Amino acid sequence: MVESIKRVEMGRTHARGGWRAGWFCLASWCCLTGWIAGAGANVAVAVQPPAAESPASEPPTPAPQTAVPSTAAPEAAPPQLEASPTPEPLDAQSAGAAIRDAVGLLRQRVIGPSHERVGLIDDDQWQGAQDPHRWVVLVHGFASGPDAMQALKDRLDQPGIRCRRFAYPNDGPVSESSQLLSRSLRALRQRFPERRLTVISHSMGSLVTRNVLESPELDPGNVDQFIMIAPPNHGSHLAQFPIGLDVEEFARQLQRENLQWIVRNALEGAIGSAQVDLRPESEIVRELNGRPRNPAVRYTIFAGTAGPFTRQEAAAIAEMAQRWTEGNRVMAIIAEQLIAAAASNEVIEGRGDGCVSVESATLAGVTDFVSLPFRHHVISRQLDSVVGQQLIQEIVSRIVL
Repeated sequence: MVESIKRVEMGRTHARGGWRAGWFCLASWCCLTGWIAGAGANVAVAVQPPAAESPASEPPTPAPQTAVPSTAAPEAAPPQLEASPTPEPLDAQSAGAAIRDAVGLLRQRVIGPSHERVGLIDDDQWQGAQDPHRWVVLVHGFASGPDAMQALKDRLDQPGIRCRRFAYPNDGPVSESSQLLSRSLRALRQRFPERRLTVISHSMGSLVTRNVLESPELDPGNVDQFIMIAPPNHGSHLAQFPIGLDVEEFARQLQRENLQWIVRNALEGAIGSAQVDLRPESEIVRELNGRPRNPAVRYTIFAGTAGPFTRQEAAAIAEMAQRWTEGNRVMAIIAEQLIAAAASNEVIEGRGDGCVSVESATLAGVTDFVSLPFRHHVISRQLDSVVGQQLIQEIVSRIVL
């Protein structure tokens, strides 16, 4: 891996003009999302009244030859234009929302609008009040979707268990996604008041679910088991980085100077409030960790320890990233996140899964905590492996039937 890091740096040294343009696009994205996080202090907008449209005038009628005394009222004076209103400052939340809306529109123009269904899918899995199976809800993570949970759903399709996936915008605020999940679970409670559910979440889906179950105003009261896989309970440095969810793939594409891959991944599934919420110091992370656990829910956490780098390799990454900061503030925005990730155990073998550290996965009050040597993408890429099969066995053995 150290050799690959050296090759990455060589590729950067001999980069072509198109490659520099790609980094400019990615760095511009980083600047914009960084501004979103702190916007509001110096932002002001002026609401301009729309300009009045002049009505279409008819051709003038020729005046008669004979003078006739006029009885028409004197012509009114033209209306005076009102002065533009004084700009009104926006608070940070409103400013951030306005900028995110603009960036979201840009993303739709570049990537295309999302037609993904929101809410519970797989309607044919549950057969009503008399269904003897345990109902399980699967909640995907950041920069992902319900398709990423398909492999887990297939492997949990065992006697006594039936799963449905929950779909939600993968780049929106945790609070808004939580509202959507709460609404779906409350609808189930109304239809099947005696039914109890298991929720299994991956990555950011754990924060979304926790915000539901640990908020009295959102808790539907029909979930009695919650299983988290690779949850960033204390945030993640790499999760906020557009391509940081797969460090090795990032290194390969950087070496290949794959401009299309870098720009697309900087836009698709990586622009929005979710990245802000995943930061270790984010407001939602602090708020969630200041709450008690739901006493009516049985919690389980699975944390991965198959980080892709050794301590020495992570130090080499940090050293390389540090050189990026020399005389280039734009590159420093990217480099600082890589340096923080290398120092946080997220990418260290035995200490993290490549995106979330074992420390970040821990949660006060949860004693059923299991560490296994899987990577962060275990749900979509590793379930056929030995450790993936072990994870499935551990989950099935805990599902309340």
